[in-house]
Amino acid sequence: MEYNALYLGLSLSAVFFVRTIQNGWLAEGRLERLLLYPFSEKTLVAAYVLVASGVFILEVWIPLLALLFMVGKGTAGAFAALMLYLLLIDAVLFLTQTIPVRRAGYIGFGIVAAIGLAAQYVHPWLGIALCVIALVALSLLPCRIPRLRTGKESAVSRFVRTKVNNYFVVNGLLDTRAWSSFLLINAFAAMVVYVIGKEDGPVRLFWILACVNTPLTSILSREDDTRNQIHLIGDERGSALRMGLAIFPIFVIGIAFLNTVAAWLGIFQPLDIAFGLFIALLATAISVFLEIKFPLVNVKTERDVFRHPRKYIAPVIAGAVIVAYEFTFGAMV
Repeated sequence: MEYNALYLGLSLSAVFFVRTIQNGWLAEGRLERLLLYPFSEKTLVAAYVLVASGVFILEVWIPLLALLFMVGKGTAGAFAALMLYLLLIDAVLFLTQTIPVRRAGYIGFGIVAAIGLAAQYVHPWLGIALCVIALVALSLLPCRIPRLRTGKESAVSRFVRTKVNNYFVVNGLLDTRAWSSFLLINAFAAMVVYVIGKEDGPVRLFWILACVNTPLTSILSREDDTRNQIHLIGDERGSALRMGLAIFPIFVIGIAFLNTVAAWLGIFQPLDIAFGLFIALLATAISVFLEIKFPLVNVKTERDVFRHPRKYIAPVIAGAVIVAYEFTFGAMV
């Protein structure tokens, strides 16, 4: 895949990932508790952008760097320019969320789309220059870190809570952070699959993003009611199996979503259906096994759960199997 053909697509896909970080870190004021007071609002904004950019680097930039280094086409300078652009564009995205105007998010998405167009269809270094200009201009505004806005439950939500006795459906509908993060991370993955698939890249590697929604970062750890309904006191095995029934559809839907994009691009193989189900089952089985052996019901805080390294085990193992499959049957042959 040509480096210079990826700017617009990766810019737009980054928008979806930024929203997942917004949903997670702003949830329940977690970001405000993380940042130390009293500091000036400018300092807090800078800390917010740095923290969020750090998450972006770990979960997006480094994996893309490794992938593009292996399968990308172009000069070393073009590769370096693309990776620098991705660092800057994500900072622009996060900084636009702090401007003190209504619909700041939509404004930021428009700015990023315009910069992506300039980078891809005019010159990559123009996109980089526009990112720097945008960062300087936005930093001059009276920015403030985003605060979580809470509202009352709607009548429909109350009806669902009282009439439906299904922990997955009820809490999935009521906890907007959970389902929106699930949809957005898969939308992000689908955008990346589309961009790389057009260049005949190894799109199955991005199935791993469908396995990122582990029990520790999905509905099961976001909503206390869900966790309480799934957990059976004195029966860790039963609790883990109930958890598996909830997370297996999450993995299946995520992988099926990416397969749909691959089919649209004409690079889908029938064997992918069976292998996708196997990956979903593998990720579920690993998660259930870990829940039985190392239950996380006694952790001190939600942040301890969020940081716990156990949540990475299922994606790492599933990812190794996906890479092996891609080398055997996919575009990396």
